[in-house]
Amino acid sequence: REGLGIFTAPYYASHYAAIASKARRLTLGSSADFAQHRVGIIAGVAVESVLSGIVPPAQLHRFDASVGNEGGLFKALRDGVIDIAVFNKDIFLEQRYRHELFDLEVVQTLHGFPRAYGFYFSPTPPHARVVALLDRYLAVMDTSASVAEHELGERQLMERYVAQRNQQT
Repeated sequence: REGLGIFTAPYYASHYAAIASKARRLTLGSSADFAQHRVGIIAGVAVESVLSGIVPPAQLHRFDASVGNEGGLFKALRDGVIDIAVFNKDIFLEQRYRHELFDLEVVQTLHGFPRAYGFYFSPTPPHARVVALLDRYLAVMDTSASVAEHELGERQLMERYVAQRNQQT
């Protein structure tokens, strides 16, 4: 896409994570350890080509969705079809609450394969000026207070969820 348009400087970076069942108590030293396990991914993700070079073809399983009525990546992980799910860490942490995936955990963050996000514009002179302005803003933007508030809210949500769950039990 970079050849067809203009991207701003990255405004956000995320990482993929290795996710496993808490019951397995799985530990990974590096991404090379993936070759010893059955690994699941969402078909077509950016890290697929990297994992294809590490994980033997018979052990790399591709899924169309992370969750859903027909199964998906996390159901396969829970059912023991795969040992590790490689998925966007931030999206997993969000889906964890929505779909009650509390029996799954991040066992490794893949810092070597970051995903940077920027705004995309068509390559026109007016858009080039907008991109230049956004890049200046993104360079000085401080999101630390927003991130801290989000993390606090996430902790409070989890505490309330656990308290409600315990009360119901």
